[in-house]
Amino acid sequence: MRRASTETAPVAVVEILPLGVYRLGQVKDLLGLYATTIRAERKAGRLRVGRRGRRYFVLGAWLWEWLEKGELPSRQTGRAVESARLANGARGDKES
Repeated sequence: MRRASTETAPVAVVEILPLGVYRLGQVKDLLGLYATTIRAERKAGRLRVGRRGRRYFVLGAWLWEWLEKGELPSRQTGRAVESARLANGARGDKES
């Protein structure tokens, strides 16, 4: 019997050039996102997009900014905030 390989395929590193100019389709393919995700982020105003000649473009710096703003707080940070809130006497229930 043959054993399944435990080796994982190498992860492709995505390089976003801050001075690069990307079309929306390139952003989708580069980051492996759905077109609907890109569209929703653009319409919500979270992803900054420029339009020239009936085409939409994203600057690399704007893409970096969008990715950085989507950073999730670490679990440790969340716990520290909760501990500080409880230490200050704040309660989780709402008071009327």
